[in-house]
Amino acid sequence: MTIKIKISVFSTMIFMAISVFTLAGTATCDLITNGSFDSSFSGWTKQGIDSWAGTNLSNYRTAYGYAALGVDSSGSPKNGADGAFYQTVAIPATATKATFSFWYYITSNEDNAEKYDKLWVSIRDSSGGFLEYAAELSNKDKTTGYVKYTFPSDMTDH
Repeated sequence: MTIKIKISVFSTMIFMAISVFTLAGTATCDLITNGSFDSSFSGWTKQGIDSWAGTNLSNYRTAYGYAALGVDSSGSPKNGADGAFYQTVAIPATATKATFSFWYYITSNEDNAEKYDKLWVSIRDSSGGFLEYAAELSNKDKTTGYVKYTFPSDMTDH
C-alpha cells in the first residue's frame, strides 16, 4: 500500500518535525526518507514558498536538521504564510502494524483566544486524494519545546 504524508500550514507557525514510520512484524524500520530534514527537503516534495528545511538555526531536536513552516529561511515569522511538503511512503504488504509519529515545536505570536496559525498533517492516497487528518494543530497548541505526536490509527488500515 502506498500513501502520502502531507504537512501544510496557514499563517505564522513554526513546525519542526522528525517523522517516523515503524513497522511491526518481521522487522522494524523507518520508512520516511530524511525525516530529520538534515538534508533540507531531500526526499520530500515542497509546495508553496513558505516552508523551509535546513540546519542553520539551533532549534533542531536531535539531528542537525528541521523543517519550518510559516517562516522565511532566517526563521522570521511570515503573516499569511502558505506552504506544504509531502512524501510518498510504501507500506509493505507483510506489515502487521505501521505507526506514524512526529515531533513538533509550535511557536506563535498569537494569543490562545482564536485559531489563527494552523497546521495540518494529512494522510492521502497515492494520487494525493485526502483520506484523513493525522493532526490538526494551531497557535492554541503552542509548546515550549518538542512534543511527540503518534497517530492513533494503525497505518496498515489505509
